[in-house]
Amino acid sequence: MTEPSALTVTLSGPSSHAVAVQYATAAGTAAAGADFIAASGTLTFAPGETAKTLAVQVRGDTRYERNETFFVNLSAT
Repeated sequence: MTEPSALTVTLSGPSSHAVAVQYATAAGTAAAGADFIAASGTLTFAPGETAKTLAVQVRGDTRYERNETFFVNLSAT
């Protein structure tokens, strides 16, 4: 079963111009494909906008495991 996990990306302050940032998930202790579905793309903030929501599909486990992690790396476009 996969469930979306909502993550919020925020700018440190508003800009008078559009701001674009690329994102890509990366495995930590969670494995892409098995524990979450890898995602990548571009988030574009309109002038004055400071927050965007990003959804990553997380796969639920049927057995007990410790908490696992994955990363979302951000970079300039």
